[in-house]
Amino acid sequence: MSLRFSITGLDGTGKTTLTGQLGADSGLRAAGVKTLHIPRHYDDLDLPLGRVGRAFDKLGQLADQRRDMPLKAVSLFAILTMTGELERFIADTYAPALLVGERQALVDSLVYAKAYLPLLGKPLDEPAVAAALDVVLNRAEREAVDAWLALVSKRTGRDCSLWALTRTLAEMFAEPTAALVASLQRAYSARFPDELLVLTADQPTFAARLAAKRLAGQEAEPHENPQLLGQLQAVQGQVVQGLAALAPQTRVHFLEVSGLTRDEVYERAKAYVVAASQRRQGAAKVIGAVKEQRVRS
Repeated sequence: MSLRFSITGLDGTGKTTLTGQLGADSGLRAAGVKTLHIPRHYDDLDLPLGRVGRAFDKLGQLADQRRDMPLKAVSLFAILTMTGELERFIADTYAPALLVGERQALVDSLVYAKAYLPLLGKPLDEPAVAAALDVVLNRAEREAVDAWLALVSKRTGRDCSLWALTRTLAEMFAEPTAALVASLQRAYSARFPDELLVLTADQPTFAARLAAKRLAGQEAEPHENPQLLGQLQAVQGQVVQGLAALAPQTRVHFLEVSGLTRDEVYERAKAYVVAASQRRQGAAKVIGAVKEQRVRS
């Protein structure tokens, strides 16, 4: 069984860059480490859900361009509903010793709800969003979105169609924490990871990285300002602390990236990944020895 190692952190902490560096490390690949980027998994033609992943990514980009927070909430949720399906495909197809995922669906949802929850009861501007979708999505992508959200509706027993989703999410996130986590696990068909690496940064680092993003001509997400990111990071700390009760089996690591170069972040993160891989190999040997003993007896 693959050990699942998730990397989480707010925008600007370097999750995507770090996951890419780990995935490109030939030594880690040889040791059975595989990485998963969501929603950019569609860049890997060997993975499923490429069309719907690309469509949800376009939906998120449209939300950024429109500064439309209800649409952004919908796109983030929709993207995370692919998590379990992709993790199982990789585990069953490649059987990696360690699956390193960018984002942690359950933790990220509990954190970002702080920014988006007040707006979830507001319906999408259906005429304007529908007209925009006709421009950014082709027919096959739109059909893929509707089909996938119909599947999520079956998983959850709730109406998760595009135009109903803000109302459904508002109802879901109004639930007590334990019930909310159970609802999210059904929606994402996923569970908490075996190990979690939490990237953190200070406000000057957030400000510098957001400024670099603007200079590069990249669209900022609606929640991306240093003050709000700082507030969300405090929420992230509370959510991670609560994992002791929600997921006591999850081993948590923290990595403060402020003042570090990308290579320094990579080397420190790699040490956590290598240690996790070694723990997994040690556990596999113990399980193998127990099975062999049972056969003999």
